[in-house]
Amino acid sequence: MSLFYIVELESSHLNYNEILGKFNSLINSYEYISQYAKNNNFTIIMEYSMLSEDQKKGSIIAVNNYRRPTKLIYIRSEILKKRKLTM
Repeated sequence: MSLFYIVELESSHLNYNEILGKFNSLINSYEYISQYAKNNNFTIIMEYSMLSEDQKKGSIIAVNNYRRPTKLIYIRSEILKKRKLTM
């Protein structure tokens, strides 16, 4: 069993989701988000309670516009379970 983190970009006005990357550590995923945010003029979120509905999809890390975001970057974790094949 292994845990990995998925960084996902959602565009609310285009109804579009894009997986930006899958990482095996939380530190690597945050470093990627930080660089992506810097290159694409996103704001890193420290506390953002206005989008509580969107929080259900994962943790919101960055937005392109703090007051009226149209693009959001989420991070979520998934567990990859390796199963043994038996006969």
